[in-house]
Amino acid sequence: MSAGNAPQGGGIDQITLTQPGDVFVVDAAGSTDASSFGGILATAAKAKGLAGVVVDGAVRGSGSIVESGLKVWSRSITPRTGKRRLELVAFNDVVNIGGVQVRPGDLILADNDGVIIVPSDVAQTLLDRALQAAEKESHLLKALEQGASAHDAAGILAPGKW
Repeated sequence: MSAGNAPQGGGIDQITLTQPGDVFVVDAAGSTDASSFGGILATAAKAKGLAGVVVDGAVRGSGSIVESGLKVWSRSITPRTGKRRLELVAFNDVVNIGGVQVRPGDLILADNDGVIIVPSDVAQTLLDRALQAAEKESHLLKALEQGASAHDAAGILAPGKW
């Protein structure tokens, strides 16, 4: 949706246009001067069934976000609202998050260590390889828990891979 067709009702309108399981991605160009997402939107997003939110900028209402149970990744936290300070210029369009291009439909994976973006055209290949790697790592961890030697461990998964 281009700027001319962008939602006009603020964040709640944007959340209404998402689908359960979506990850809501906000490109605020890394700005930490004002929030691009907050506790009220987190409640709406969680109720809508969003998988998470990634903000290349600041969020506010972190206590409410945590209470909502929604997974949110952001560059920073601020008490300063984005109302009348930020403007929506596009919705469901290509954005840049931390210098990485994100397109609608891309796979977004995140955990406590950070966020990665996987282009949709290579997502299945990456998932297959990741499952294989996770299986080897699980085998390695079990062997190490049982006292495997460095030599044994290297036979399961080369040290350069861990």
